[in-house]
Amino acid sequence: MNIQKPTQDWLDGLKPGDEVAVVDWHFGRVYSIEYTKVLRKTPGGKVILPPHWPGGETRMFRKTGCSTDVGYLTCIVPQSQELTDWMEKTRTVSMLKSMDWDKMPIENLRQIMAIVREDHKHERKDAGN
Repeated sequence: MNIQKPTQDWLDGLKPGDEVAVVDWHFGRVYSIEYTKVLRKTPGGKVILPPHWPGGETRMFRKTGCSTDVGYLTCIVPQSQELTDWMEKTRTVSMLKSMDWDKMPIENLRQIMAIVREDHKHERKDAGN
């Protein structure tokens, strides 16, 4: 996934209540994405977001829209369909990996396999072009 860093114009225009995406990169790969709202901005242009979890501390982002920690880069970026799709796909894959497939009724498994086979057919066809 290609996520662009935020533009300074976008960051400068943020105001309390604006919705943003918080993207965490861990050693160069997207680790997590969260949607939240801007709480406030400091006079110097830093963006303050609510805590990540109840009882946690608010999060502050430099005027560049990013903060860093060892091995991590976290930036606020505009929300987008690409980010929403990535979050849904990640949650779906995780859920599918945790399923106890042996307990699922055979008819459900047949329906799932029919979908997977059809999708795999299209992948092979596209790869041949």
